[in-house]
Amino acid sequence: MVLIRKFELSADQMYKRAKIGGYCQLNLGEEATVVLMAALRTTEYLFTNYRDHGYALMRGLEPVG
Repeated sequence: MVLIRKFELSADQMYKRAKIGGYCQLNLGEEATVVLMAALRTTEYLFTNYRDHGYALMRGLEPVG
């Protein structure tokens, strides 16, 4: 949850500094719902289209940037 919160706060700052274009829909305050995804098997699918940074992080994507 801490990683997701830090990532979201960083994304917020980058968006406000115009380093991220378009829309940046954050998942701040909803980190616990993302962590519940850890119960899914690696063979199970998860489809998101909104506020999905945390889900990518929970699936193992590295927060590089």
